[in-house]
Amino acid sequence: MDAAVGWYAGQRAGLGVKLIRAIDACLKSVRRWPQARRIVFDQLDPPVRRALIPRFPYSIYYVVIPGAVHVLGCLDQHRDPDELERQVEARAHDV
Repeated sequence: MDAAVGWYAGQRAGLGVKLIRAIDACLKSVRRWPQARRIVFDQLDPPVRRALIPRFPYSIYYVVIPGAVHVLGCLDQHRDPDELERQVEARAHDV
């Protein structure tokens, strides 16, 4: 995410900060209502959910485990879908 924030900051003054704030707000929402987001990988146990970052092409992937929410990553939605799925699955297996 450091590279993404830096890239957006270079595009327009304050845009990198807006990305950080959008990610933070999304994470707060996920913590408050973890079951509210759509399951995107139901073949995994626990299933992986995705929260879209408003105004930016990024999503937070996470799993809900008893007593906690485990964030797998904040990933660029413009990636190759197969590569994105491989990365999420690899991270989910580490939970």
